[in-house]
Amino acid sequence: MLITSRTPLRVSFFGGGTDYPEYFERHPGAVVGMAIDKYVYVRRAAACELPAVQIPVAYSRVEAESRGREYPASGGACATRALPDRGSARHQHHGRSPGKQRARQFLGIHRRPDNLISSLRSEPLTKLDLGLKAIFIEREVLKERVGVQDQLHAAYGGLNRFDFVDSRIRISPVQMTSTCQRQFVSSLVLLYTALRATPPRISRSRWNRTLEKKVDRELSNLIELTSQAVRVLEGKDPDAMLREFGAMMHEAG
Repeated sequence: MLITSRTPLRVSFFGGGTDYPEYFERHPGAVVGMAIDKYVYVRRAAACELPAVQIPVAYSRVEAESRGREYPASGGACATRALPDRGSARHQHHGRSPGKQRARQFLGIHRRPDNLISSLRSEPLTKLDLGLKAIFIEREVLKERVGVQDQLHAAYGGLNRFDFVDSRIRISPVQMTSTCQRQFVSSLVLLYTALRATPPRISRSRWNRTLEKKVDRELSNLIELTSQAVRVLEGKDPDAMLREFGAMMHEAG
């Protein structure tokens, strides 16, 4: 039997950096972004010919791990650790972003194997559950220095603002007219530059500066920028909305 789960890739617009718990546990944070119609897929298929003690996990490489020992520090393996023991099976992760390391890019690494896991266990999860489980795997299990907006955008889908206040998360869908939404989506272009960042290095630098409170003033300014972006997106004139939002993106870039 083949079971497939898919998770949308995401695009962040404003507020990045305020979604680090190291920051929003001290000050309010807010981000706005959206999921897109490109996906990361997680597939589970029976592999009876494999020894029952092995769990193959395929993404940018293939792992065959024994149940009786610790898994390597990869998202696929760590997530698969939670799978119910139903015999030997093959797990494959792949995505639609380009490049040899596409399964490890910022746009969409293993954001929601929990969806497949919950289906196998017949334990339905809410969107919030899915987002929080992905956050737990990345931050607590993998010990990655990352924020929490990517996991939430992938879990909820759509175009949303997330607010982080006193360690609580509040979601506010952006209220766009159908005309503005169509023009906005049709005007977006994603380009592959062939440049690959190194997430751990970037996250370590940002994480250290956040811990040392060196960017508190800079990050606090992003809250108003996020609010302004939402007000622009919720405007009634699609042409004015595009001009203003484009100018904001240019200035922020």
